[in-house]
Amino acid sequence: MATIIITWNSFTKPTQSASATISFDYNAEVFSHNQICDIVFEQTNLYQGALWNVLEPALPADRTHTALSVGDEVTIYNHNTGFTYRCSSFGWELVGVDVNGNYYTTQQLENVSNE
Repeated sequence: MATIIITWNSFTKPTQSASATISFDYNAEVFSHNQICDIVFEQTNLYQGALWNVLEPALPADRTHTALSVGDEVTIYNHNTGFTYRCSSFGWELVGVDVNGNYYTTQQLENVSNE
């Protein structure tokens, strides 16, 4: 079971963001972090799917949009740590610091992305 935090960043007010935290069961041996981010992206844009069904009741009332777009973030917690991925023009950019403040080298980040 992983905890996933989705953060929507406002287009018009850069200091305003909204987030939702959910627990979602997935097989970490089958799905990589990038695949999880892709699933979150797809289901928040289609408003359907197993992850969406868990997410919808947790959506914050003050969000400016629901579908993920460039600049929005997905944080995946598992194995006692968490990594944040930022939606880019094409794909996901792994932020170089985990949620505990630990910095990672490019090689370590590549290994995490492939987990």
